[in-house]
Amino acid sequence: MPTTVSIPRLIIAGTHSGVGKTSIALGILARLRRMGWAPQPFKVGPDFIDPSLHTSVSGRVSRNLDSFLNTEAVNRDIFQHAAKGSRISVIEGAMGLFDGYSGSDERGSSAHMAKILSAPVILVVDASASCRSIAAVVKGFESFDPKIRVAGIFLNKVAGERHLTWLKESLSGHVKAKLVGHAFSDPKLHIAERHLGLIPAAEKSLPKEWMQRLDRQLKKQVNWPLLLKIARSAPLFCVPSRSLFPTPMPPRTTIAIARDAAFCFYYQDNLDLLKAYGAKLIPFSPMRDPLPKQAKGLYLGGGYPELWGKELAANKSLRRDIAAKSKAGFPVYAECGGLMYLGKTLRDFKGRTHPMTGALPYRTEMSRRMKLAYVQATSRKDNLISTKRERFAAHVFHFSDLKAEGKSHYSYELDDGKNKLSDGITSKNTLASYCHVHFASLPSLAKRFVDVCASSRKSC
Repeated sequence: MPTTVSIPRLIIAGTHSGVGKTSIALGILARLRRMGWAPQPFKVGPDFIDPSLHTSVSGRVSRNLDSFLNTEAVNRDIFQHAAKGSRISVIEGAMGLFDGYSGSDERGSSAHMAKILSAPVILVVDASASCRSIAAVVKGFESFDPKIRVAGIFLNKVAGERHLTWLKESLSGHVKAKLVGHAFSDPKLHIAERHLGLIPAAEKSLPKEWMQRLDRQLKKQVNWPLLLKIARSAPLFCVPSRSLFPTPMPPRTTIAIARDAAFCFYYQDNLDLLKAYGAKLIPFSPMRDPLPKQAKGLYLGGGYPELWGKELAANKSLRRDIAAKSKAGFPVYAECGGLMYLGKTLRDFKGRTHPMTGALPYRTEMSRRMKLAYVQATSRKDNLISTKRERFAAHVFHFSDLKAEGKSHYSYELDDGKNKLSDGITSKNTLASYCHVHFASLPSLAKRFVDVCASSRKSC
């Protein structure tokens, strides 16, 4: 018989992007933490920034749930694994509730995740330019997919008490969902953004005064007993019989991991799987530190090297060290921002060119054209994390262009549903790719990386 457990949970979703669901999710997480509920945060989709903000206010590491990158079983496993020790799980959605891979495919959407986790939905609605029509909007979301339970409504950007009264009148008798809270318009609650979205917590983007201002509204304007009742109404959760997280091995190798404002995009489950397969992870800052002496491998995640080009370039000894070790066969795995750092130079948005490590023969240049897609990757040959013909899902999201110099050797063929592209530049044990890979989609990726590092004779 499958094991079932009680995990109070809810998804905070929006009618569309920009309705303020991240602010509302952060306020709810912070208040639930003060109430002693130890909320476990999650984020739907391949997002690194929102989870960092969740973590900063909740005190628990936020996890990503994604029905394109991972199977339903894997998402349920990640969810129950992270929810242990928490009294409630709060899942922030992505874009609009039903927005996902395409107009006809629900994969990657908050709605699909609500089905996978049997989670009730709190729908955040931007009420700033509407009144009676709000009821029609909510009713449409309630009826679009009968398998989704829109249990609560949160009205955001309400103009004032009179506007709130009219909104309540419009909802009364027309929708099934209960009004769980509201927030009045406040320009001081705007969260700063830039080219990749919000600003990560690593840059202290949530001032104490901002959180206090938000909390003053939510503390008295959210029906907390009703919100908790909705979360507890979620059915018992079936725990997977087998977990993708193996029994941790004793440490058998050491991997240096770049962790600072320039490199801050990592899936927590990637780090957990590396540790489970025997890697000791040592964080360091490429802007100011040398490579940890005991490291047998290097993991360079995504982030914002384009904003910290001057500081990265200033650490000349590290750049030279990484280039020399890469060319000697030292294992180096780099994703997106890490790929930019391994090239010869990086030209930022202002046209300034910064020297990078030069470990691989290309330059990167920032552009205003966004590259955003879910992709299926197929390995063309054995490399640092995968073997020939292995397939796995990935995500690309960047504003830079790669300018190759000389012949480059590519490990992957990417299929975004329309085009097939080359990616994954390799040289000996170095692999640099624009792909962000969630190792849970194929845990052998993490194991192979650790195996290569453990067998490497090269060290710092």
